[in-house]
Parts: sequence; structure tokens; C-alpha cells
Amino acid sequence: EEEETKGEEKESGVGTDGDATMAEGTGQAGAEAASAAKEAEAGDAPKTEAAADGKANAASAPPPRAPRKSPLDLLAELNREKTCPFLLRMFVNQDTHHRPEDYARIRQLKPDELQVYTWKNATLRELSRLLQGVHSDTLAKGTRFSFSRVYCDPSGHFQMVDLGSVVAGVPSDDDKVLLGDPSIRFTIGNYVDVAVSLPPKQGGGKKRRRGGGGGGGGGG
Repeated sequence: EEEETKGEEKESGVGTDGDATMAEGTGQAGAEAASAAKEAEAGDAPKTEAAADGKANAASAPPPRAPRKSPLDLLAELNREKTCPFLLRMFVNQDTHHRPEDYARIRQLKPDELQVYTWKNATLRELSRLLQGVHSDTLAKGTRFSFSRVYCDPSGHFQMVDLGSVVAGVPSDDDKVLLGDPSIRFTIGNYVDVAVSLPPKQGGGKKRRRGGGGGGGGGG
């Protein structure tokens, strides 16, 4: 009987130890699974935070700058209704330009002067039409208007620079030259000298000056 009892106790002990070992194994596996889940969550957290930071930076970033407009683009957009015109003094002569030194005695050029109010986006074609409005004989097709800018250099001497030519009734690239084109370097206060050549059938005869007093609109 004692041997049977010991055998039962041994069997009972073995069974108890086995159950305990299985329980420990199950608990350890669960702990490892929970630890792995936490590590996975911890690994995903930086990615989520980085994505959130990226969205926040994109939302707070300043909008891209618009491309810078060129001076010619700005001239083309000039609103004449909202921009005050300036006084332009043009001096007109038939066939040839005045000499630069003539402008040192500008009073003697008064008979040839035409004053107009215009804007820097006025074209040479517009200026020629203003002249035609004063001198009807220049309306004839083929009349040539040669424009030059007159300015005083730092030494006090007057200089003359060609701006281009416009021919009545004959389109050309010079028609679209703007008074304010940076390449022309026109400054308010400069003069414009204009040589007007009539068509051959109306030309000839005694050379005469043509001026015209004041007034005139601004080439609108």
C-alpha cells in the first residue's frame, strides 16, 4: 500500500509539474507576443509623426512666388486711365533732323515744337499719328517719320540717339517700339526730334520747317 501511495504521489507530482511548465510556456509566449506588438506600435509611431509633420510643413510653407515680370510686360499692362501722363516735347523738321547743338538754343526751335501728353507705353506709330493730326499733309501714304531721342550728357552737351522710323501706311517692326522700352533709355524730360519726309510726289520744292504749337492728346 505504501508503495502504491508513493507511486500515486509521484504520478501526481509529475502531472502537477507538467501543468506548471505548460502554463509558464503559455505565459511566456503571450508576453513575447505582447512585447512584439508594442515594438511594432513603437515602430509605426515615428512614421505617423513624420507624416503628420510633413503635412504640417506643407500647409505652413509659403506659396511659390510668381515669375518676375520684365519691364516690357509692365509697360504693356500700364493702365492709362489710372496713370498720369507726362509732357513730351517733340521738335519736327522736314527731311532732316535738327543738329544736337541746336538744342543748346532751344528757344529758336519753338516754331518747330509740338507738345503732347502721353505715357511711356506709347508707340512710335502713336506718336506719328499725333503728328498727322496736326499736319494734314503728312497723312499721305509713304510719309516717313524718323524719331530720335535728345538728351543732355553729364558734360552739358546734347546728344541724339536714333529710336526708329515709321512710314505712313506701311507696317514695320518700328511701329511697336515703346517710348519706355529700356533699350531706348528714354527719361521723362528728354526731347524727341522728328524728321518728316513726304513721299516723292509731294516732296521737293523749298525745304520748310514744321512745328505746331502745343496741346495734343497722348496717343490713346
